[in-house]
Amino acid sequence: MEATIDEGSTPALLRRLRSGRIEVAVIAVGPGLPDYDLRDLRQDVLGEGGLMVAVPEGHRLTRLARIRPADLATERWIVTDGPDPQFRAPGRP
Repeated sequence: MEATIDEGSTPALLRRLRSGRIEVAVIAVGPGLPDYDLRDLRQDVLGEGGLMVAVPEGHRLTRLARIRPADLATERWIVTDGPDPQFRAPGRP
């Protein structure tokens, strides 16, 4: 099995999914987010609640009670340089 990560905005991912260019999309839905048309798609809930940040034990962010986007500006991310600005850390071009 080969797996690749392809990032994009939710509308872009849904277009790719429907056109057959990707087989799985992980998106966020819920209060405060747009009401995307998902009627023709199988949906499975992976988790509920707020967004989470995973860092190793002892990382400087573990000392914070709440992490703000600005706290992530200097961190290395496990993401590609997707075409959408939402996938770039705050303060990065």
